[in-house]
Amino acid sequence: MIPKLPRSSGNCVIETPDGEKHDIPLYKPVIGPEALDGTVLHKKLDMFTYDPGFTSTASCVSSITFIDGGKGQLLYRGYSIDKLAAHCSFLETCFLLLYGDLPSMHQLKIFREKVTDEMMVHERIKEFFKGF
Repeated sequence: MIPKLPRSSGNCVIETPDGEKHDIPLYKPVIGPEALDGTVLHKKLDMFTYDPGFTSTASCVSSITFIDGGKGQLLYRGYSIDKLAAHCSFLETCFLLLYGDLPSMHQLKIFREKVTDEMMVHERIKEFFKGF
């Protein structure tokens, strides 16, 4: 599946040394600075960007995770990983990642039951692994 790009926030005009001007789309993410569409830059100008250490290169589009290594920031669905680790269980965090928000007590109870049901291992599978 091809990820959906963030909403467009217009274009940036790039001028080449020979005076040609090219419109390159800009994208506005949920968090962080706008981004140039490097694929269009490559297609139109046959050029790449140079970014040693990938310090300012977006490698993917994600509505789940935001990382800013320079600031030591890791967010899941807008929640700081520090706060999630301190205040949420593993299953609450799983629910957040899968469904986009933290669960209510009722949602967590149902989710816990579903996960527990899926953890059951059939006796034949256990016997199969004993053979190794």
